[in-house]
Order: sequence, then structure tokens, then C-alpha cells
Amino acid sequence: MSVSKIKMNKKNRNYYNILHLIFIIVNLQIISINAQQYIWEYAYPPESSGCGDPPTRVSSFVVGQCYTYESGSIIYTTSGASITMTHYIGQGCSGSPITTDLTGPCYLIFLKKYTIQTTPVVPSEGYLYFERWASSSSPCSNINPIKTVLKPGVCSFQDASSLFFVGSAISPSSLSLGYSGEHTCPSLSKVTYTSSPCTNNADRIMNAFSVPSLSITFSSISYIGYNSISFTVDVNFPSSTLKIQYLSGSTYASTTCNSISNGQTCTINNIPTGITTNIKATQNEIPPFGGPSSVTSGTFTMPTPDSMKSLDVISKTTKTITVSYSSVQGVNGITTFVVKADGKIVSGCSFSQCSITGLLPGQAVTIVVNAVNYGTDSNIMSLSLSTYPAVNTPTLSITNTPTSITATYQSLDGIPGATTNQILLNNVIQTQCTSSPCTISGLTTLSTYNVQLNSINDGDSVQSAIQTVKLWDFLGVPTLSTSMKTKSAILSFSVTGGDPTLTRYSISVNGDNYAACQSISLQTCTVTGLIPSTSYIFEVAASNAGTIQSKSFSASTYSEISAGSVSQQLVTTKLISVNYGVSGGVVDETNYTVTYNDINAPGCIDIPTTNCTINNLQQTTSYIIKVVAINNGKSVTMSNTFNTFTNIDIPTLSVIGTPTSIFARYSTNNGVPSPSTLYKVMLNGIENSACTGTSKECLIEGLVTSNTYTVQVSAINDGTTTQSAIKSVKLWDIMSEPIIISKSLTREINIKYSAPGGNPLDTSFVVTMNGVVLTSQDCTDTQATASGECVVNNLTPNTTYKFEVKATNGASVLISTLDVKTYPLISNLKVQLDSITTKELSISYSSENGVPDVTTYTVSLNGAPVTGCTTVTTLQCIMKGLTSGSIQTIDVSVDNDQTTLSLQSKYDTIKEVTQPIITTSQSSIESIEIKYQTEFGVQGSTYDVIVNGSILCANTTELTCIFNGVFLGSLYSIKVIVYNDGATKNDEISHKTYESPTSVELETIPSESSILAKWNSSRNGIPGSTLYNTSISYNSKTWIDICSMITKLECNITNLGSATNYSVRVIVINSFYEPVKTTSTLTTLQFINNGNDCKRSESSPICSGNGECKNEKCECQKGWSGIFCHIDNNNNNNGNNTITPNPDNPGIIIDNNGISYRFELFSIKEIDDTSNTIKTLLLSKVEWKLESTNNNSIIHPITKEKIQFFNWTYSANPTSIEFSSISISFIQYKQLNNMILTTTTFPIEFAGKEFDIQLGSHKYTMRIDNWPFSSNLNSLVLTTRVSNPIGQKDGCGNILSSENGELLTSSSSGVTTFNIGDGNGNYIVGNLLNTIILDTIPMIAQFEYVQVKGSVEINTIIPYFSEFVVVDPDFSLILSTKSDSGCNNSDNKWKVIVGAVIGSVVGVALILGLAVYLKKRHTANFYNRKIANSLKKENSLL
Repeated sequence: MSVSKIKMNKKNRNYYNILHLIFIIVNLQIISINAQQYIWEYAYPPESSGCGDPPTRVSSFVVGQCYTYESGSIIYTTSGASITMTHYIGQGCSGSPITTDLTGPCYLIFLKKYTIQTTPVVPSEGYLYFERWASSSSPCSNINPIKTVLKPGVCSFQDASSLFFVGSAISPSSLSLGYSGEHTCPSLSKVTYTSSPCTNNADRIMNAFSVPSLSITFSSISYIGYNSISFTVDVNFPSSTLKIQYLSGSTYASTTCNSISNGQTCTINNIPTGITTNIKATQNEIPPFGGPSSVTSGTFTMPTPDSMKSLDVISKTTKTITVSYSSVQGVNGITTFVVKADGKIVSGCSFSQCSITGLLPGQAVTIVVNAVNYGTDSNIMSLSLSTYPAVNTPTLSITNTPTSITATYQSLDGIPGATTNQILLNNVIQTQCTSSPCTISGLTTLSTYNVQLNSINDGDSVQSAIQTVKLWDFLGVPTLSTSMKTKSAILSFSVTGGDPTLTRYSISVNGDNYAACQSISLQTCTVTGLIPSTSYIFEVAASNAGTIQSKSFSASTYSEISAGSVSQQLVTTKLISVNYGVSGGVVDETNYTVTYNDINAPGCIDIPTTNCTINNLQQTTSYIIKVVAINNGKSVTMSNTFNTFTNIDIPTLSVIGTPTSIFARYSTNNGVPSPSTLYKVMLNGIENSACTGTSKECLIEGLVTSNTYTVQVSAINDGTTTQSAIKSVKLWDIMSEPIIISKSLTREINIKYSAPGGNPLDTSFVVTMNGVVLTSQDCTDTQATASGECVVNNLTPNTTYKFEVKATNGASVLISTLDVKTYPLISNLKVQLDSITTKELSISYSSENGVPDVTTYTVSLNGAPVTGCTTVTTLQCIMKGLTSGSIQTIDVSVDNDQTTLSLQSKYDTIKEVTQPIITTSQSSIESIEIKYQTEFGVQGSTYDVIVNGSILCANTTELTCIFNGVFLGSLYSIKVIVYNDGATKNDEISHKTYESPTSVELETIPSESSILAKWNSSRNGIPGSTLYNTSISYNSKTWIDICSMITKLECNITNLGSATNYSVRVIVINSFYEPVKTTSTLTTLQFINNGNDCKRSESSPICSGNGECKNEKCECQKGWSGIFCHIDNNNNNNGNNTITPNPDNPGIIIDNNGISYRFELFSIKEIDDTSNTIKTLLLSKVEWKLESTNNNSIIHPITKEKIQFFNWTYSANPTSIEFSSISISFIQYKQLNNMILTTTTFPIEFAGKEFDIQLGSHKYTMRIDNWPFSSNLNSLVLTTRVSNPIGQKDGCGNILSSENGELLTSSSSGVTTFNIGDGNGNYIVGNLLNTIILDTIPMIAQFEYVQVKGSVEINTIIPYFSEFVVVDPDFSLILSTKSDSGCNNSDNKWKVIVGAVIGSVVGVALILGLAVYLKKRHTANFYNRKIANSLKKENSLL
């Protein structure tokens, strides 16, 4: 510090110098320096008695740093807890040192305390702060300065000095220090220091400022990852560093940002995703006065990893696909999306949608989208789709009448709903053909025409083939026949009349169109998908050139075949013959295929017969016989297993000779049981005919004793012959071997035996069975004949018994044996129903085993034996004379060898056919359709239909009969007879035909806005079927239904335009009769206003004294205009106005010599019939496109003068609206520069009326297509806003206020007129035609006016419409272009009038002239300047 700055007397100076010297000498010592330590020097008030009071100053010194002063230099060192200050006489700590030990709680000489700290002093809130260079070097390169915090306004010791100073705050960036040599600081030498870090002053003080309250702020906190954030810390203490933490749960977690200074950026990583947290900044340094401060940020939530939320198709064409997408965490400006089409990245995509262009029609594309947040990819979402195929060559079908052609067409593919179809007749476009089908009338019968269809879609145009049609005669009634199946029916049909190449047939089943046979040219149709055993009504409709004739009948499908059985007819050793069959199915259409062991049976493949014989089989083999029955597409499989018999074996032969005879016994095994095996006995090689047969034993008599004979047996069975060995027999005159003959039943065996030769009286017999000797109870011998017989009962069926007969005659004993088997019991009785009718029933039956040739059957019906079916061997029984519809109980019993089996079955005979039910309908004016049906009876009823005693349809199975050539108004007697299973039933009804309905007498009563149509009842037609349809047309071509299909005799048509020509048509509709039309053309009444519209008020003069009141409307004198002729337009500069369109929304600014107003379309609102709002469309929210602008010269249609024409057309993006389209056009007719015209108006026409609009005016047209009304009782409210004219200045150039403008309205002659004034003589004059176009019909619109601050809202009430509405109001703006002559002159009578007309007549959308490209950016800037200027004018008045 410079001595010159200290004002003290010599005495004081010497006193403090001595004290300072003592301080240095007493505390002299050398200590070591500890790195990164700071010595804090606390200075206490000079008047204090110690270091117990609060300090007035705290300074920090870096240990080991040399600090230079005017009187030398010092350096602080430490050793453990000891502090030493070394003072050098020279600069830079050179020269002789003097050390002072500063350790201790207080250094009383200078009332200072020294402590060792690890951080330097930092600013304390509400104190002064400055830094002092460590040396005399440049402050900008100086390090380790002395940092001091000083309490303001108190006298304090200086840092490292025995002198005093007082600090004072000047500003947040400066302070002053007043220096003094006395401890009371009585007088001060003040020096000002600033917060500059590079200040060069004699006291080496920098960074000096008054410490404000600590302020820590976080700016630009941004996510740089799911776990990372980055932000900038702003702290108003330059020397303070901060420690940054984030909230994790209930505690704060540390970060790497441990020492952040002002303006530095902190990046925190590894924050858990999705947690809600905040940031806490805390001072690292502890301020000497007060504790460290901390600040927390606002709460925020860490993002979670993003994932795709949606991927949808917005639109597609044949060459482009536009998709929209979003992600769960997506944020515009942060999240980006990667869109790939077939693996290739698509460029130019926005945050929410992307268009893929350059595709091919019908191209399959896979679109994959993922979100990218903070450099991390989300999951992908994909969809696969194809562009629309290019519009295909259209299909065109032609029908005709003798005087018209109806074209039905379809163009497939292309953008759905975007195809424009044009019908060309002899190369001329038929403009009336806007949808299919289209009828071209007024043609010449028998003439030939060429018809072609041109289809246009997405820029592509394709044509159908040219079809040549000749107009033929009318179509007749078709014929129809059917062939019924189980699940289908084959219909055959034909028709006469019309061009055969144009005839198309359509089939319906039970009233539903059969899709596969609609509009076909073939004359057959196979109807599939039917239900078996179900009755159907089939109808064929033949169409040709718009004429349709039909015929129908009822028929039933057959039941499906059901499984049958395979039964044995014959089985031998080498063939199997089987019977089979199924029930149900189409008659005579069941074919069978037979296989044996999966081998096709020859001659039995796909055959209709129910018997098959399979030859050339192997003996002793099991065969699975499978039969597949097929009927009308359904197959049923039946099977059974049969075993071929084994070929007969070589027969066994035993012979016994007597003196004159030979007894031969023979047998063989296997072979077929029936017919039985045939045996032939050969005696000496010659067949003995007496022994030929099925018997197994034979006695050959008349032989010669002592002769030798040879005997051999041949066995013949199923074509196979075997022979026994030859046996020789010599006839001795002695007893021969016993002869045994047997007969077996199921439980009994009878044997007879004899032993010829010898003396019969000496012959005796012993008979055994299975080794047991039979007694006399079983056997009886006859000695006279040397024979006997045994009868054994109660044996076991199907069992073999061994019999032995021993004959004894003298010394001769001979034995014979014989095996005899009992038959198995009768079994397996089966009964099968062969057929059943209303009064007849046929069954067949069978059984197995038992004793051959003794089986008999007995059939009982309802407990009584059936004649001809009692104890019979035949296998079929037919029962006749039954009662129809009754239950028949049938018992079948079989008897064989005292064994009886029985089986009971119950069957219902078919109910007798019922009386026919007849219904008639008059299907056309020429024919009666007669339908009839019966129930029950057997299948195949036939009918006779008789009309007035003459047979119309004879012996027919069809259930419909058409009677053509009827006379309207006649009575016919119709009788139907049914024949079924011998029964005949009939019924008879009457049918009266009705004459064609008559036309009505139509009375139409018009008013100004409605037409009441009344008519009388139409006569004739089918009673109770007459309906009336009332429609209205403006051009007699397009008709709109008002009252549809009603029975009332009047219809009130409302909301019509006044003084407008309309056509009203009433159509009488009665069943099939040709509709009868009655049309009336009339004009609604002229609108008449009953009020007085010629005065502004009761006291005002009529027409303001500037015109005449005619028909309650002012006709103004030249130079005056307005509703009340109150506007002076003698100086009208009409045509000088400038129109600036808004490039983004439908709206304009009109400016004329500095006076302007805004016009904008605000909203469309749907309301119900109680005026409740259903939904609102704000037009500012719609995405608009300014599609075209025109600036052309056109010719005035009357004066032939050249006029300038402007046009601006807006259209809405279809994706931003819920209906088909909305378009708005503004037009302006304007006088060319420097051209004098003979007229000031331009004529336009709308709804059959002509109007003139002022040159220089503008008008707008709006068209809405297909608004989705919630109810046809609802209406639309179109709201437009017109601001009051603004810009009129007073004599001083100040813009006059227009907020308190006036609004005047008047209605006359169907036109509503209004004036919007600014109160300064400028007016907007609007003429609203009370007519709009609804679905081509001029209708009435209503208007409401609402004044708001500085503007008027005009609400147009639009009734319900089905297709479109066109709205087109008409305004005129008349402006004052001169200011007042003086600042205080309030006389506005001399206003000069100029005009700009804003036309708005409700009419068709005007899209005129050629499109000129709009430089949108230039226009937008210009428009924005206009808006700004207009707002500036308005704001200057607030």
C-alpha cells in the first residue's frame, strides 16, 4: 500500500512500527512448509480485549507462497500444528529473515488469530471480498493471491499489516477501502476497486466486490442418455466452487462434479433410469462468516429406455406409402426415428411420419422403424404391406332395353375410391355417368352402339375393350329345371328375348343371392353348400338391358347315404359272392367299388349294382371284402370278412362184401357245404349210377358170390374232383364186416347197422359210443335181418362222437367204426328293412348253422302271423295294406331242430301325403306365380296344376308353375292335385289380378321458402302396397328425395330459396308395377320484408334523405350507398384495394389507401335440433394447402372490356379432417391500371339468378363434401370473422379507434344486407344471398350476427345434406381515404368513399383459370408484415 494514501501523524506511525518490529522479533522461528495448506488470519476489532469477539476480517495465505509488501515480504510455513511467519526485509522473500511463531488461540499484539485450513477463504454473503496479488508481477498471471473477506463499515486491521482500513460496498462489482493509521479510523483515504481479475493498481487488489446473497442456478439441464444428464452451473461468487450431488431415494449420491466453478458444465453419469430426482449444489469452501450454502434444482424424472409405441399406415398410393409412428418416450427435437424400407434407410422423414416414394404398383414392402434416443436404438416395429396395384383394365358389362343402354362397370386396384370412370358412347363421354350402373336413355331401337370405359387412377389411365351392343326386344320369362343332389342342385335355365350375348342370370336360394351365380351368362348353375333332406326355394332372375324376369320353384335335397352292410350270397373254395347296399342318397347315383384284401375286384369297380362275385380266389383263405359306396360326393365304407372253403380231400373208402353184394362207405372233408359233395362209385371201373349222389354210403347188390370186384369213389365239390384208392373185394359166403349208416341232428344221432352173410340168427351186435356200450334202451337189434338201430339223445351240439359196432357170427367177429358229428345250433338271426311306403313294408332275414334244409321262418305283424310268411324257408316277406303313419311291430322267428330264435323290430310307415297348400303371387303384369307344397308321402310326388279348368302343368314334380298371359283385373280359379303312393289330394283357390296403379293429381303450393306438395290416392295396384316418393330438382335432371316411401298424401319441402324455379315429382310405387311419375314445375314466392327498412331510426329521414324507399328498400341517389343511403361514395376509389392471402389458412387482408380489415373463416360447428353443439372443427387447426393462384385478364361479358381476374384456392389435407374434402376459393375482379371502364360491376350467376359485384371486390366460395352428420336432424354453423375497418387518421395523423363500430342489418328479396362500420365513416357492406346449394338443390340459409371487440362474427346456418354443400357470401367494403384537416376537427361529413367488394354469393365452387405457382415464402412474409401493420394500428388505440 502506498504511504501517500495513509494520513497519520508521526507519533502514531512510530508507535505502530515499533509494535510491528516487536511482533516480528519475539515470534521469530523457522518452520517447514506443508503443501496445499492455507493460513487463515482472523482480525478482531482493535478495541477488543482478545479474540473472543466476532472477527472483522479473515484473509487466507497459501503456505509456502511468498507475499510482497512495500516494507518487504513474508512467507507462512507450518510444521504439524505450528504456524510460522517469516518476514524478509527484501522483496521476493530475500534478505535477512525474521520468524514469528503464530501458534496459539490469539495473537494479542495485533488482536489476530491464525489457523491452518485446507481451503482458501471464499466470499461470505453480506461482506466485502477482494484478492491481493502475491507479488508485483502481472495480475493476470499471478497465482495464490491473498483472499480477504471484510466486514463492511467497521475499522479493521489490514491483511499482514499493522495498519487499519474500513470497507464500503459500492455496487455488486466494486467496493472502496478507506485506509487509516489509527485503530478508530477517524479519517480515511478511500480507494475504489472493481471485480476485474486483471486489475493493475498500486495496492495489487483485484476481484473486489460487495458479496451479494449466494445464488446458484442450474441452466440447460438436458438428458444426454438414459442414465446421464448435463447442465451448466451459474454461481455469483467467482471464487467459489461447488460439489454436485443427485437425489437417490432419500439421500443424495455423490458425482464426479466435485469442484465446479461459475459457468462450468457438469455431466452426471450412472443415474438409475426412471427415478425421480433433483440436483443439489453445495459450496466446497466454508465461508469464514456463516456456513456453506446449498441449492437444489426442481424435480425431474430420468427417462426410461425408449420403445416403439405405434406404427401405422396413414395412406398409400400405387407408388407411395406414408406411415406414422411414435415411441413411448419420444420427444420432438430429441428422439429421431430410423425408417427402413426393405432394408434401405428412407431419408426426409419427420418426427412423426415418413413417406416412402419411388415404389412400384403392387410392390410388397417391409417397413421397419426404430426410435433413437440419446444415441440408443429402441426395439423395432415393422409392418409389411404392398402399394396398391396399378388400376387394372376395367370390366364393363352392358345391358339394354329397346331404347337405353345400362353400363355396369368396375375398375379394380389402384387407390380405393380414387378412380374416375368415364363411359364413352360412340367415343363421346357420357357426363351423366358418374357411378355404376349408369343408364343412357333416349337411344334408337335396333341401332348398334359402341361402349367403352376409361378408368383414371393415380395418374394412370386404362381402357376396357370396346363393346358393341345392339338394342334388342324385351325379355321373356325364364324356364327353370333342377337336378337335386344331397348337398347341391344343378339348375338349368334359359330365356327368350333380348340380346342373347347380354343376357345374364342370377340365382337366389331361399331369397339369398347365390354369389357364384350372379350375373352369369351360362345357362347352368351348380348350387353347393346345401343341407341334405332340406327343402329349398330356387329362383332364377334373367336380366337383359335393364329388364329382369324371374321364375322360382321349391325342391328338396336328397338325404345323404348312410352305412349299410356286406352280406354273404355265396362262398365257395374259389369265389365269394356278396350283397351290399346303402340307404339314402341321390336316386340311381350310388356307385360301389369292391375290393378284397385291398385288391380291386374285377368288374366291381364304380358299378351301380348291389351284388359282386369275386372269382379265382384261394382256398382256405380269409378275405376282407370292403365296399365303398359313393353318392353325390359322399362315400361310405362297409366291410365284412369271409373265408373260402378248403378243397375237398381225397375221399376215404371202406367196403364190406357179402356173398352177393358190396356195402361201400365213403366220405371226404372240406369242400363247400352247399351244394353238398357229389359222390360217384365205380365198380370195376364203371360208374354205378345207383350210388351217384350226396349219400356217403351205398349198397351194390346182385353180385356173384366168390367173384372179385374193384371199388373206387370219386368226390366232386365246387368243381374239384378227388378219387379214393381202388379197393378189391372178393364176395365170400360168410358174415361180412358190419355196415353202419348214421343220421345226426343238433342233439341226437341215429345209426343203423347190419352184418350180411352167415346165418342171421347167429349174428349178434355190441354197439359202443365213445367207448361206452349202448344198452337196449338206446339200441334195438333185428335178428331176422342181422341188423339193428341206435338212437342217442341229449348230445352236445357241434360235437363228434365215435361209434363202434362189433358183429359176432359163430367164430367170426368183425368190427366197424364210424365218427358222427352233431350239427351246431341255429344262430345269428338278422332282420333288415328293405323298403317302406305309406302302406307297404318289405323285410329280409337270415340265420346261420342248424341242421341243413330244416330251417323255417315265421313272420308276425302286430302279433298276427303274416300270410305267406309262416313256417317258410324263403328269406323275404312283404306286408301290404298297412296304415299310413303308424307303428308296425314285426316279430321274426326261426325254427331248426326244436330250437327257436326270435327278433322284434318296429317301423313307422310313412304318413300319407297332405292336401296341397297353394300360394299365388303376381310376379309381373303378365304372369301369376303359383307355388304349392305338401308334407309327408313317399319321395316323388307329382302334381297337376289346373287354371280355369285347363291343365297348365301336368304330371310335374316341380313346386312352382307360372301362368303367363294373364289379364289385369281378372279372376282365376287355380286347382292343384297331388299324386303320391296311390293317394290323391287336391285344393283350389282363387286369384284376382290388379290393374296398374294410376297417377296422382299433384297440387304444389309455394311460399317464399317452402313448397307444400299434396296429391290424391293412387287407385288400383295390389291393395295396401302403395307407397309414395316425393323428390325435388333444380335442373330436372338430378333429383333429391325429400319424403321417401311414405303413405301420407302430402310432403312439405322447406328451406328453399325464394323466387327460384323448382320441379317437384311424386312417384307412385306398388310392388312390381312400373312406377308412375307425376311432375310439377313452379317458382317459390318472392321474399317480402314486412318491416320498414328505409329508416335508421324512427326520427331519421327516409333513406337518409339520399334516396327513395321502394318495396321497403332504399334505392340510393348517385353518389350514395348503404342500407339507408347513408354512405357518401362520391370519391369512391373502388378497385384500388390490395388483397393479401394467408399462405397457411383461408383468410385475407384487404387494404385500400391505408385502411384495412381482416376476413377469415373461423370454424364449422355441428348442432342438433335443440342447438346443442355436437362437434366443432376449428379451421385454423386444419392443415391447408394454397393450391393455386391466378392472375389473368378476362373479357367483360357485357361491355367486352378487359378486366383483371385474381383467384386463390385452398384445400384441406384429408388426414386433418373427418370428411371427404373441403375447399375454399377467393376471387377478385379488378380494373386494369390506367384503364377507364364504362362499368363498375361484373355479372355472376348462381342458382338461376344473376348478380353484379363491384369491380375491385373479392368473394369466397367454400364447398364441403360428405360431412359425417350424427343425425339427419342436425345442422352446421359456419362462422366467419370480419374485423372493423381500421386505419382512419385524424388531422394529426393519429389512427382513430374502430372498436366501437356499428352493425346494421336488413333483409329483402331473399338477400340479407349488413353494414359494419368503424364509427369514422368507413363501412363493410355485405350482401348475403339467403340461398345455398345443398346436394345440387338451392336451399335457404339463415344468418346470425355477433359483435365482439373490434369485429363481427357471421354465423351461417346450413341444413343437413347428404353429399355436399356450397357456401358463397357477398360483402362490399366502402372505405374513407382522407383524414380530418385539423387535430380537433371532429366533422366527418366530408368522408371520401372508396370501395372494395368482398363477394360471397352461395354458389358452386369457382375454380377458374390456369394455376400459377405461388412463391409461398415471399407471400408468407408479406402477409405477416400486413398482419403486423394491422396489429400495430389496433394496438396504438389501446
